[in-house]
Amino acid sequence: MGCRTNRRLWQPGFAITGGLAIATQASRQQRCDRRWPSHFRHWSVWLGERRASRMGGQGGERHNCNCERFALALVLAPHPPERPMIPHRLAFTLLATIASLAIHADAFAVDIDPPATDPEQRQLVGDTAENWPTAVLAQQPERGTSPLRDHSDVPQVLRPARDGDAGNQIGRRPDLGSPVVGSEHPPSPRGRRATKLDRLVVVGDAAKAQESAGSAQFIDQDRLEQFDYSDVQRVLRQVPGVYAIDEEGFGLRPNIGIRGSGTDRSSRITLMEDGVLIAPAPYAAPAAYYFPTMARMSALEVRKGSSAIKTGPRTTGGALNLVSTPIPDALGGMVDFAYGSDQTTLGHAFVGGRGERTGFLLETVQQNSDGFKRLDSVGPAGDDTGYNLQDYVAKFLLTSAVEANRYQELEFKIAHTEQDANETYLGLTDADFRANPNRRYAGSQLDNITTTHEQYELRHRIALGSALDLTTVAYRTEFKRNWFKLNDVGGIGIARILDNPDDFAQQLAWIRGASSPDDAFGVRNNRRSYYAHGVQSVLGWQIDTGEVAHQIEFSARYHEDQEDRLQDDDRFRMDNGRLVLTRDGAPGTQDNRIGEAEALALYLQDEMRAGRWIVTPGLRFESVDLTRTDFVRASNGRELAPTRIRKNRVSSVSPGIGVTWLGGDAYTVFASVHRGFSPPAPGVSAEEEKSTNTELGMRWHPSAFSAELTGFWNHYSNLVGTCTESSGGGCTIGDQFDAGKTRIRGVEASLGYDFGRANGWALGVPLSFNYTYTDAEFRSSFLSEFEEFGEVRKGDRLAYLPEQMFHAEIGLAGERWNTRF
Repeated sequence: MGCRTNRRLWQPGFAITGGLAIATQASRQQRCDRRWPSHFRHWSVWLGERRASRMGGQGGERHNCNCERFALALVLAPHPPERPMIPHRLAFTLLATIASLAIHADAFAVDIDPPATDPEQRQLVGDTAENWPTAVLAQQPERGTSPLRDHSDVPQVLRPARDGDAGNQIGRRPDLGSPVVGSEHPPSPRGRRATKLDRLVVVGDAAKAQESAGSAQFIDQDRLEQFDYSDVQRVLRQVPGVYAIDEEGFGLRPNIGIRGSGTDRSSRITLMEDGVLIAPAPYAAPAAYYFPTMARMSALEVRKGSSAIKTGPRTTGGALNLVSTPIPDALGGMVDFAYGSDQTTLGHAFVGGRGERTGFLLETVQQNSDGFKRLDSVGPAGDDTGYNLQDYVAKFLLTSAVEANRYQELEFKIAHTEQDANETYLGLTDADFRANPNRRYAGSQLDNITTTHEQYELRHRIALGSALDLTTVAYRTEFKRNWFKLNDVGGIGIARILDNPDDFAQQLAWIRGASSPDDAFGVRNNRRSYYAHGVQSVLGWQIDTGEVAHQIEFSARYHEDQEDRLQDDDRFRMDNGRLVLTRDGAPGTQDNRIGEAEALALYLQDEMRAGRWIVTPGLRFESVDLTRTDFVRASNGRELAPTRIRKNRVSSVSPGIGVTWLGGDAYTVFASVHRGFSPPAPGVSAEEEKSTNTELGMRWHPSAFSAELTGFWNHYSNLVGTCTESSGGGCTIGDQFDAGKTRIRGVEASLGYDFGRANGWALGVPLSFNYTYTDAEFRSSFLSEFEEFGEVRKGDRLAYLPEQMFHAEIGLAGERWNTRF
């Protein structure tokens, strides 16, 4: 039990924090929940104000940088012209068109109404992350009053501040790199239009989540700080409809699914950091062997069925976006350290700030643990079954003058992450698990995964006028991993041995440490390297037609990624509990292939507001070219001609529409229907995955009580299964299998109530509860070579998908502290 001080808007000083969280989740199919070392002690040293206010610049500087020309060069430069493909050329054409619109925006970025000259008519834009820095809102005489709030719904004209407007300037510069979270300022009134300076978001903020035409959750910084979780799976237990299956107890390689999409390696959802695809190869090999470090995140965004338009390529389930630490408004920083059982430590620190035209952030996370599992015999690494993680991030910001006709920002982000974990795929027999679930057999003593991840991102944002804005990002990620792990014993796969211990008693004895013949143990170098790069632009246009306010977005993204496998097997013998090398394999002799993807994605969405109604139709287009190249399985295989090249092209047009009815300040009703799509892997015969996703729900949020109830129906015309080692193997890794028609339906419910606030107590007593019911079944009978499917009869339930889940917590909250259980 512990407490947390309120860190918001403090002067420089010190705070001591600590916490213990207990949560409950029920699942009919999950046998055990690996424990995370508890009883953490936390020390936090705060330097400066984390979310301090800062006045915008004064004076009459003019725009003096040629960022438009730079943006055009940025979108045209990443790829050489010697690989001419139709989607490639089309992508360049579209992105160049968007850039040219930015350059010549004055031709149509015209104020809808002339600005008012009466100073009394000037009002500030609602204080959210979408606002123009130090902007002034000029408003025409009222045409009527909104039935929802005491604000007008007339068209708004946004223009830069000028001399003499200082008294009307917003006294806070928004964090344009990410939504403002935990802000004390109220959100913008419904119906108002504010120029957005970053459109690469999934939800935006808590206020937008409440108006979403579909189930959406925004977990802000304050909420994340309450538990200081470094495991994203524990955070996501707060969100109904999200399934998170633990693997090694630390959340290093989470398995996340949304509404029955499948959880293995989080490969069935769209995974992003700061609105940019972050999986190692999102199209060719989306399995998330890399996952962003949770400790440095400032918010999480989850969107389910209605994510199908703005996010992709995998839209049958939903999208998860992790929002990293933004550049602070004022110079400051933070140091946080935690220590727990099994020599587990977590250190997190950052420093950063903004000047008049520049900003920076330097951040690091250091995590390590000796692990809670115990080896039968001591290996080369001793009895360490833990991990070491090092994460470094730097951000640099350059802006135009706030008085410029077209305010612009250019932000560069670079990140480096290394991980070294003594983790294994080898499990236990049922009997050994019941006796000691934390045991590890001697046969896994060499198992280890090392990874290196590099991330580069250049983001340009420009406000082109009162009605037009453009966000462009060029990105590249590089990921290398080698998971050296036990694969077979005596030529028998480890899964088969553990499933049938009586039939393979000799092999099991060797695994437990008995001496074996030479070459009995096959340990695989699962060496893979990945890259992904691309460029995406989102053009936003705000316009009124009569009584309807439109928020139109058009986006184009060109993307390439690749997975390169160059793997081999080493052979060992067990000698008195120690593995001894007997034969060293040559790289490429076990697997030698390259999978590639080249994709063009477009979407068009129009959020239309009229009175109490918000209607959001949209259309998404994906075109994907996939190639798999197989080489001779030999050390010199890459020097020879490929043995086989397989290509496949898929495309999808995915329409969707969402409707929200704003019943007032307290409740909202929403419904949506969207087409879901997930591309196949390179070189496989399986079809793309397609679904129709429908949801209907309501939200109710009076002062001390909140509730949300959603029903969803996902009808798959084709469900696809993927063979992976983590799913049990038994097939060629990477192969995919069609499962035909499938129906997934369910109910999501969440409740929140603060007894203290409701009764006027000095202390808050918050209670929250969420529940998910899922009914998932096959709608056809078939026999599959994929072990996860096997022999299927119509009406059979999908495996590894819990039917019921719930999460509950209760807490106490003071003015500057809180604790939750």
